[in-house]
Amino acid sequence: TLLFDGNDGRNFWAKSLTDEDIDISKSFVDEATGIVAAHTAGHDGAIHRNLLKKALVKKEEDLTPMELLQLGKSVWEDESKENNLKAIGHLEKCIELNPEISTAYAVLSEVYLNDIRREYNEIEDALKKAKEASKRSLQLNPNSALAWIEKTYITIYEQDFTAFEVETKKALELNPFEPLVLISAGQYYITSGRNVELGKEYVDDAFKYNPNPQAWYYYALNYYYVDKGDYKTALKVWLEAGAAMGNESTIETAILYWINNNKTSALRHFKNFKILQPEYSLSNFEHFQDMWIHNENIRPVRKKAFLELNEAYENSKK
Repeated sequence: TLLFDGNDGRNFWAKSLTDEDIDISKSFVDEATGIVAAHTAGHDGAIHRNLLKKALVKKEEDLTPMELLQLGKSVWEDESKENNLKAIGHLEKCIELNPEISTAYAVLSEVYLNDIRREYNEIEDALKKAKEASKRSLQLNPNSALAWIEKTYITIYEQDFTAFEVETKKALELNPFEPLVLISAGQYYITSGRNVELGKEYVDDAFKYNPNPQAWYYYALNYYYVDKGDYKTALKVWLEAGAAMGNESTIETAILYWINNNKTSALRHFKNFKILQPEYSLSNFEHFQDMWIHNENIRPVRKKAFLELNEAYENSKK
């Protein structure tokens, strides 16, 4: 399969499928079609990456609505207060130019919500704005799997886990091959402890259907192995995401080294992390746990590691 740009005639995606790529328990045609659709037209597919590539070399005033959407989608994933605000600016401009793009509202709903999740607190009435954007997204396209799965982030934030399962089921029925749907569903089934093995199936499919997974996909995989008590594998898969993150010294890296009893590396990463975020404290850590982790096989392990690591860090300064 080849994709080419009609404007310049250049190929920008190619994929050959063999039996090794296909789940033998499923129809070859259905599975192959799903893989091609996800790789090309999925939320992070080749068509959207090609649009982003063009947007990055354009002047802002020359950007089309779809290019602004791709910029908004990409910028905020490199999480910082500044990038969150930049993403909101791109997405709001996209909507101003074309108020009929359902996906723009869907993504914007989560970026508004991220202002609260990350404790940036730059957006007034962020939760209200997130809900309004999500509602508009579904009004424009009630059959959008992306609109439904983005809505789940609001219900997760509000800890309405029954609504989460209903909305996730709807998203998966609409598009069982969309990586963003799969990773979002898988991550939460694992981190909530509601159905860890089902979550792992969804995570594995998300990686299969997205050849360029963002670093945050690895949170779900890491947490699956922490749930199982396989801390060595949890650390290994997390380190695989390090290069994509652009900064290997995260709080997650330090914790995983600590629970693997590699205290020297854990402390080194923790010190590097504190240089980047000197104000980070137990309250920030607990806020993150409250946002994302309700699985009792994961939550206490992480908190114990953080407390011990923070104490070791404080002692190292004496």
